[in-house]
Amino acid sequence: ISMGTKKNCAEGGCGACTVVKETYDGGNKQWVPCATNACLAPICSLDGVKITTVEGIGSVDNPHAIQKKLADCNGSQCGFCSPGFVMNMYALLKENQAPSAEEIEQRFDGNICRCTGYRPILDAMHACTADIEDLCTSTSNSRTTGASCEMKRDFKCSHARAGCAGMQKCDPRDCCSSQGTVEVKLKEKLKSKALVFYSNDEGFTWTSPTTLLDLIDLMNSNAGDFELVASMTGKGVSKYYDKSVWRGWNETPRLLIDIKRVQELDFVQENPNGLEFGALTVLTRLISVLDNCQSAKQLCAVLSNHVRKIANVQVRSSGTVGGNLSLSWKFSNFPSDLLTIFAAAGAQVTLVDQQSKNESRVAIEDVTSMEGFVLKSVFIPFPSDQSSSVCFQTYKIMLRHANAHAIVNAGFMATKSQQATITKARLFYGGVSGSGLSRAKSVEEYLAGKDSQSSDVLSQALDLLSKEISPPSDDRQCKYKKNAIQNLFYKFFLGMQANLDPALASAAQNFVRPISSGTVDIEGAENKNEFPVSKPIQKVSALSNCTGQTMFTGDLPALQQTLRGAFVTSSEGCCGSFALDYSQAQSCVGFVLYLDAEKLSEANIGNFVSPSEPLFASKGVSYCGQRLALVLADTQKHADQAARQVKVTYNGTGSPLLTIDDAINAKSFYSDQPETYQKGDAASALKNCALHVTGSASCGHQHHFHMETQTARAAVSSDGIKIDVSTQAPGLIADCVSSSLGVSKSSVEVKMKQAGGGYGGKTSKSIPCALASALASHFSGKPCEIRLDLNANLSSLGSRRPHRFDYEVGCDENGKIQAVKGTLYYLQGAYLDRADTGGLNVMYMSLDGAYNIPNWDLSGYECKTNTPGNTFCRGPIFLPGTFIIEQIMDHVAHVSGADPVDVRFSHLYKQGDEALCGQHLVSCTAGKCWDLLLTKSDYQERLSQVEDFNKSNKLQKRGLTLIPTKYVMNGCSNYPSFVEIFEDGTVLIQHSGCEIGQGIHTKAIQVAAYELGLDASLISCSATSSRIAPSTCVTEGSTTSEAICASTILACQELVKRMKPVKDKMPDASWSQLVTACYAQSVDLHSYCTYTDQKESGVLPDGQNNGPSPYVGYGAAAVEVQVDILTGETQILRCDLVQDNGISLNTAIDAGQVQGSFVMGLGYLLTEEFLWDTDGSVSGSVGNNLANGTWEYKPPSSLDIPIEFNVSLLPNSPNSHGVLSSKAVGEPPLILSCGIISAIRRAVSEFRAENNLSGFVELEAPATVARVQLASGMQAGGTPSCFPLI
Repeated sequence: ISMGTKKNCAEGGCGACTVVKETYDGGNKQWVPCATNACLAPICSLDGVKITTVEGIGSVDNPHAIQKKLADCNGSQCGFCSPGFVMNMYALLKENQAPSAEEIEQRFDGNICRCTGYRPILDAMHACTADIEDLCTSTSNSRTTGASCEMKRDFKCSHARAGCAGMQKCDPRDCCSSQGTVEVKLKEKLKSKALVFYSNDEGFTWTSPTTLLDLIDLMNSNAGDFELVASMTGKGVSKYYDKSVWRGWNETPRLLIDIKRVQELDFVQENPNGLEFGALTVLTRLISVLDNCQSAKQLCAVLSNHVRKIANVQVRSSGTVGGNLSLSWKFSNFPSDLLTIFAAAGAQVTLVDQQSKNESRVAIEDVTSMEGFVLKSVFIPFPSDQSSSVCFQTYKIMLRHANAHAIVNAGFMATKSQQATITKARLFYGGVSGSGLSRAKSVEEYLAGKDSQSSDVLSQALDLLSKEISPPSDDRQCKYKKNAIQNLFYKFFLGMQANLDPALASAAQNFVRPISSGTVDIEGAENKNEFPVSKPIQKVSALSNCTGQTMFTGDLPALQQTLRGAFVTSSEGCCGSFALDYSQAQSCVGFVLYLDAEKLSEANIGNFVSPSEPLFASKGVSYCGQRLALVLADTQKHADQAARQVKVTYNGTGSPLLTIDDAINAKSFYSDQPETYQKGDAASALKNCALHVTGSASCGHQHHFHMETQTARAAVSSDGIKIDVSTQAPGLIADCVSSSLGVSKSSVEVKMKQAGGGYGGKTSKSIPCALASALASHFSGKPCEIRLDLNANLSSLGSRRPHRFDYEVGCDENGKIQAVKGTLYYLQGAYLDRADTGGLNVMYMSLDGAYNIPNWDLSGYECKTNTPGNTFCRGPIFLPGTFIIEQIMDHVAHVSGADPVDVRFSHLYKQGDEALCGQHLVSCTAGKCWDLLLTKSDYQERLSQVEDFNKSNKLQKRGLTLIPTKYVMNGCSNYPSFVEIFEDGTVLIQHSGCEIGQGIHTKAIQVAAYELGLDASLISCSATSSRIAPSTCVTEGSTTSEAICASTILACQELVKRMKPVKDKMPDASWSQLVTACYAQSVDLHSYCTYTDQKESGVLPDGQNNGPSPYVGYGAAAVEVQVDILTGETQILRCDLVQDNGISLNTAIDAGQVQGSFVMGLGYLLTEEFLWDTDGSVSGSVGNNLANGTWEYKPPSSLDIPIEFNVSLLPNSPNSHGVLSSKAVGEPPLILSCGIISAIRRAVSEFRAENNLSGFVELEAPATVARVQLASGMQAGGTPSCFPLI
């Protein structure tokens, strides 16, 4: 079992489980490596295959070059995703000893990282190839100037084997791969023609025929109760189309026929007439074949480029042509790219009749089902008429730039005579109708014999196409899809022009992303006199993360007789009552017991995870996915099966409220009376304003999407209850468990060493699994573990709160704002969160942004809906607040005619101002950040370049903007730290913060090393325990790290004070000698301290009270984007960020936090779309979360980050109110991402202004491709009437 290979999505969508798979190529007599997803590979499918996991290439003591480089470059934060990145790169180097920069850049489309923002990961991977002969010897990476990527040493193989004695340098393709006898046996086995059977105790059979005739005989003898499988990559997708992801079950055939050894289905043949490839051709091989075709190179190049956009590297390395096509024929609404582009290319498929065994070749678009047939091959014909030219292009519009299914796709082919007359056309598109592939037959017929250079022909063709495109009326994107298909055809038509207007040339092309880069400037943000504090040292867990040796909660060794739990959840979104029938579940294999509200009530045990939310629903159901019961069994598989067998009867179902609009219309609020907040006299100011601006700003949900899902394990013992849990709040959990069971808190211990991400999602939302596991252990007397799969994690727990702000703003003719009046709506969901501090009572801290506006009149309503109770998510309050005020700034600029950047600067807070929340801005660095950004970003020069670009391009537009930010920080007190010096001189810190990837352990060690005068290697941190972390110690708000550092400083200062009399008598003693002497004299070398306020001597030099916060964080961002007006696709060309971090506690960690925080905001604003099933047509129930997995929910990929990404920490800016002059950094940079929306708005506005389209662009977040395109006002067909086409 591999601990480093992580399971997260079980869909092939996140890359955490990436391993290297090697299959034997008998023809070339060599092993062929590739990266693959372990989560999609059943053990029985790996017969004859070699698998290498992250443990097989290196360890902390002897890391592989890739592992060390990733650690050195600060490319690992929480570490849950790190092994997957390592193994993907390892596979690349085994495939290709000298990959190009482009190959490295494109390699990680299937690996998600929520922490780092990808920039340091890409820097590390590019640096790995600096010296291929010895991967571990490279110079400092030129892309970054922060954390050193330098690594100088000879690599030694970590496995001493014959011929590889652990001493010589290894070829990166061969290093640490097992050879010899294992390989020989596998080679011999692969020659065997015998059928291989595998049958488990539940009656399922796996069989692997080796010939086509054997396959057909098996199919005929099993009466349809079988499924053909090859790579199993479709398993992660099909559940969304058979609805089993929501209903919790599907009927699996008893016979699984593994066809990947059927040689007749695995071949490639090229001849002058065309290219034929077998159904078992994997997509990576297809790409290679197309790249190397000797004929029809343009057609093959287009196909190859499109296939590269399908899924991701890991899936393409295993997924087959036949598998992809079969999904589209099985599920007509599956958006198969292959089907669309093959049809456009005129492909034919060879089918083998199951009964007669005869072969037939038919056009691929004519196939509607594979019932009774076997797909043998696909044939793509090459153009035969040398006197004609062929124009061929394909398109795919996705929610993000990689690893996403098509919203729409298209493939268009036209054959032209030498006179530019269209002789034949093939026009196909997908994603529009429920029947899958669509063909524009009337347009094809019309174009035959028409002039390809005629504007009239184009207009008529677009008119016909508009009539053919008919998205279902209930498709939420029907308008966009109709626009998109016509605009893609318009792109295609532009590409056929011989004399195209240069201003339209960019519209005809697909954007080609260049190699990305970035810089980190930390000069002046460190204090070398305080090293190791502020020194850019590596995180203490970095190598452990990268080698897969970090032990997360789910990796802990299983306790004997551990039971596994699975929740029974609601499939209805709203009902008055329900009944549970466990009879079928109790008869399932391995079933032990169940828990529900009734059972807890009978035992007089509490059933609440918060004052308002039950652990298990008792009377009615409030949302889809709500917990109804818990089933315990001997294995996770058995628990899942039993949970699915619990019958739920719903009574009095209703229509769930899902959105803010639903709540407003139903007047569903937690209070009939709004919250209110005023400053100044907004009413009077509004009356005297020359201009009035009204509008509405809306931003949606965001999943926390921590890579490690909610996981907890509890065991009842003679000395109490022990709970291991992935959490940000061990004390909160201990409180809840002790209260529920009615036991003392001292008898409950909750521990957490390191979490695989949190972002606020593991505060209150970690309680349900922890409490349920504790109750299960209490009832059963055995250890119990509960680990949510990703679908349940996203469906049943809360997210970032959506907000809507309806505003009226008064300003003068120059855009100077005098007053803001508005009503804020914020969606809490079905239950209140702990403390319920998510509304106007805290939003007033952020709504002013970095802008001095004198008069405010605010009211707010907290919306109650039939959705999971929401909670804090990274940068809560300030992300929506900044989004809102930045829209207002843009809106005021639009109405007044002023430049948006000038409007922002004219309102910028200055030293001595008072913020909306009453904070006195005594150390305001907003202006310094702004001035530095102007210089760093080359704003004026680039603004001229953007203006020139926009004048020269009619349908591609760029936007460049600057925004300042203000973040009012939480207090950082009352987090205890316990420091103990052992007899051997080593030091252990046990503190009350939780390591969730932010580097809290590393910073605590740094300040301890500084105070004690030690080398940091002598100091370590233990797991966080509720024994030291009270319920108030929740790791949140970004200030926990400095709070822990403050308490640790006090504890160390106390130890130094106690040791001083001994040291004075032994001035030349070594540390070890001093410690020995202290122990001999009974000096207490254990110190427990808690930093309690802002006045502790030796921690903060300035204790003055300046308002609700100890200090304020500032920043500024310059963002440049390019928008394709025809499709709505956005490329972020460049981002320059300046963040005031004071004197950083660790410049490498803090720079990484800036990068990662910004990219998480990027996802919120562009790609992470939340979807509800509003009519039950998709999932079977109204109210289901459709974005509950990697298929529909899309955090940013490595190909979505800014192409140029520069980060600067504001130099020479010590924080007089911060620990060692520092400022928090985890969340403030997140709000810099709001500049992305302003830049997109500016680009779209340029197009609208050129085409006399009035009105302000209100972009709801996320600004998806659909929202951006529709906001442009570009009508279907791509032609405002005044717009010249050709």
